[in-house]
Amino acid sequence: MKRGLLIIGILMLVVVAGAVINEYDTKRRLNLEHVIVASPTPTVVVTPTETARENSYPIKASFKIVTNGVVRNFSNAMYQEQSQTAFIPSGMPQTVEVTEETTWREFFATLPFSLDEECLITGDGDEFCDGEEGTLSFELNGELNPEALQQVIQSNDLLLIRYD
Repeated sequence: MKRGLLIIGILMLVVVAGAVINEYDTKRRLNLEHVIVASPTPTVVVTPTETARENSYPIKASFKIVTNGVVRNFSNAMYQEQSQTAFIPSGMPQTVEVTEETTWREFFATLPFSLDEECLITGDGDEFCDGEEGTLSFELNGELNPEALQQVIQSNDLLLIRYD
């Protein structure tokens, strides 16, 4: 008899513990700016926790560099995972994964080449600079943006850098 009560007590404890853990995990995974809770009393606004703010990262964005019609390839390991804050993941040569607020300039500074608003110098020393032979341009999300390098990388951004 005592053994049966002990087993029932343990089972109840396991069920309650599971429910508490599930509720905590559900709240922890919410990534909301705020939640409005409706009730018969006035509306209550719940602000996000620090955990919810932190969960907005990592994000992913894409980039492509095209010089004289040739798409630059970033699949070589020398370009991948060069930083902890913004990096090209292994096997995803036109993707940047960002773990904290980073500008496009800061991301490109981690790679083994030089890039500014007027000039791209590849790791092999090829120069693509504004001048008689061509123009370096920047499109962010389909719009010409000469100041794109100064922009903070946003989720699902697409940066196209073109020299022609």
